[in-house]
Amino acid sequence: MSPKNGFTLVELVIVIILLGIVSTVVLPRFFSQDTFTNAYQRSEFDSAISWVRNRTVTAQCSHEIQLTTTGWKALRDIDCSTIDPEPACNPGTEPLNLFTPVSDGAGNLLAGSAPSTLSGTQRLIFTATGQLFVEINLPTTAGCTALPTVPVSNGTNLTLSPNTTLSMDGDTAYVAIQ
Repeated sequence: MSPKNGFTLVELVIVIILLGIVSTVVLPRFFSQDTFTNAYQRSEFDSAISWVRNRTVTAQCSHEIQLTTTGWKALRDIDCSTIDPEPACNPGTEPLNLFTPVSDGAGNLLAGSAPSTLSGTQRLIFTATGQLFVEINLPTTAGCTALPTVPVSNGTNLTLSPNTTLSMDGDTAYVAIQ
């Protein structure tokens, strides 16, 4: 007699049980709405950072991305003057007035609910000279801003929520989302 090829009933039942266990654990991760929402918000924020960085240099107008515990928004210098002090600000000490909300070409404000800071406020200030500064204090008068004396050092990381880290280089104003 030749041996019979095939599976026993016990083997089939074990495989079906294992597939059931794996599918209950793995499938919700692939089809979770949170996964798609987080990916969309991350992509939207990454695009906004790139847009602000590029617009800052091409228009010679300083911009800021302000991150709070409720989300983020992009602002630009009121009159794009990075040489003369802003009239509404303290002369000589606050060269920028980052107060005007930024919108894309379609008129949509560059803002979102995520990512956000874990606590407090973080301000990423992109200057027209192509540098990046980080400030943790909100302006006291409108958007008047005194820049820190040293740009962000290369490899500086900023942890945001949900599960987002920004890796920054102050000399090139490059920001990578990880």
